[in-house]
Amino acid sequence: MKGKSCFRFAFGVVIGLAFSIAVILCTVGIMDGFDLALKNGLKNSNGDLIITAKDNFFHLDKNITNAFEDLGVTEYTAIIQKEAFLVYNSSSKGVLVKGIDKSVDNSLNYSLSNKEVMIGEELFKILNLNIGDEILLVFASGPGEGSSGNTPSLYTFKVKGVIKHGIYIKDLRFVYVNKSVLQQIFNLKDDEVNILSLNIPSSVIHTKKQTEQSLTEHMALVEEYQQRLQLLLNQASISNNNNSNYNNNTPHLRVSPFWKEFQYLIEAVRVEKFIISFILQLIVIISVFNVMAFIIYLNEKQAQEIFLLQALGMSKKKLTRIWITLVFIIWPTSSLLAIIFTNFFDFALRNLKVLKMPGEIYNLTQLSLEISLSNYCMVFSLALLWILLIVLIGLKKIRKESILKGLRKGFS
Repeated sequence: MKGKSCFRFAFGVVIGLAFSIAVILCTVGIMDGFDLALKNGLKNSNGDLIITAKDNFFHLDKNITNAFEDLGVTEYTAIIQKEAFLVYNSSSKGVLVKGIDKSVDNSLNYSLSNKEVMIGEELFKILNLNIGDEILLVFASGPGEGSSGNTPSLYTFKVKGVIKHGIYIKDLRFVYVNKSVLQQIFNLKDDEVNILSLNIPSSVIHTKKQTEQSLTEHMALVEEYQQRLQLLLNQASISNNNNSNYNNNTPHLRVSPFWKEFQYLIEAVRVEKFIISFILQLIVIISVFNVMAFIIYLNEKQAQEIFLLQALGMSKKKLTRIWITLVFIIWPTSSLLAIIFTNFFDFALRNLKVLKMPGEIYNLTQLSLEISLSNYCMVFSLALLWILLIVLIGLKKIRKESILKGLRKGFS
């Protein structure tokens, strides 16, 4: 390793291999980060399970509450959701108005008066609203107070605060009002809703840090509760329809997990992660050829010393071990630099506006890398596998050269 040219070549090989590994790690991290951020945003805004009815509105009756009690569910909230237009300063935007009294886990305060609203963060920015501004919500005609025939119903509200769901489309469309306001507008009874949001009992959830694995385990638990709750509600619906004391038009309730509305997007990201990671292995293979070229370069540059050592008794196996040792110096050095590159990109992804995602396309505006230990091990191991495979092929060719031929070539 004498001379600046060798060190420069080695430095280029290490940097190239490190960059190739970092590209794969960042790709996997972005995919996992998107998946995790999307699921967490959906969970925080929807709760674990969502109950809706085919015929839109339904009554929060004893059959539902009894099913909750059987499953130990205590955290749930009733929601009335209606489409409307929000009008402010001659600008209008189609929104989803959610009548709600509290969040599913009571973590957010929705105590609003009849004239107050909470606005999604992106909608708040686009319309250049300020806290305390008055907006106009325009509903389609309803049977309640304030409606007349087929004309729209117009209501004035004051902006009390901003809500951030972590999902662009929700922050752009959702407006929250007091549930009693929508009950009056559409002449609904106190127990009449069109959405129920609920959480799995906290007693069965292990308090662990939210990681990819723990969220996966939680989703499996959500699917289990979905099936159990759906079965209980179906049994109650069949029982009611067969009972003459009940109305035969009891609605069929559907139970959905919190990721249902983005299920196909989540599946697509999972498939793309596998395909892209596989294709990006080509970058590592190209860098590995640089490693082999470096070994051949050293073999040519130090031919005199190498063949003299062989003439003095050093075996070809020992020579191969020397080159393998060199490989095991290059590989961990490159892996360490790849981790540094990855952390730098993660910092840039979190803080640089130029890397902000278009939320209207990806539903998220900001991401961070989520790389598990298993991902690091997989990428580093595959890189080492390619290095050993290609380098050993090159070394096999080098070992075939005779000592006499090498001495003649080295001292000519």
